[in-house]
Amino acid sequence: SEEGKRDKVKLGIPPGHYFMNNSKDENKGIIRLHNINSDEDLEKYLINHPEYRNYKKTPYTFTPHLSLIPVKRMMPFLCSKKDFDLESAGVIKTADLLKNDILFIGSFRNLYIMRQLLSDLIKDIKIGLGENNLKFSDSLKVYTLQGYPQIKHTDYCLFRKIPGPKSNYVIMLVSFFETGMSEASSYLTNPQTLKELNKLFKKKYGEMPEYFDCLFRVSGLERTGLTIKVEYFAKIDPKQLKIW
Repeated sequence: SEEGKRDKVKLGIPPGHYFMNNSKDENKGIIRLHNINSDEDLEKYLINHPEYRNYKKTPYTFTPHLSLIPVKRMMPFLCSKKDFDLESAGVIKTADLLKNDILFIGSFRNLYIMRQLLSDLIKDIKIGLGENNLKFSDSLKVYTLQGYPQIKHTDYCLFRKIPGPKSNYVIMLVSFFETGMSEASSYLTNPQTLKELNKLFKKKYGEMPEYFDCLFRVSGLERTGLTIKVEYFAKIDPKQLKIW
């Protein structure tokens, strides 16, 4: 069977923040700009900011320690019966999505190819200093973050489970900061809070669906979650999913 052929899970983790250095003088250290998260972002930025023309991508990135906590929490539940490959999100290819079960844990800043798997739900993702928000495709609703991660703030984390094209599945846990993904992973691996989520779906749909979206709103302090609330949830009908 197709299930028998898939003996591995591809586990995608954040590729780390994008850093640059001055190619003319590496002793000047490195620079991080919040709105540059890929080679394409850098190319566009340099068009309007020629003063950075000597800056190039560094061969290394930086992954915050807090962003790895959700990986530790969710691996035992989703990878316990299968071998898995641990991959940086930036190297996941279309072929991986077609032949493997996928668990992606990361940031809206670093989705890379995984962004196409949100195209039916999210119309726009705005990323910037103090102006992070999500705009859903099927409504005028915009989910906007408040505050800054260094102090009291809010974050949004999307948990999505969808069917893949080859009888596989894709699970995504994506937030703007470490706050959301950390608190949401705690919620999703706690039997008591899972019962609460189950009740919400059963009240609306009469069942806990196999495939669904759930958006969490997390309040935090210094990138540590304090409270969590289900802001949006919806059943996914595989027949109406038009992303493959």
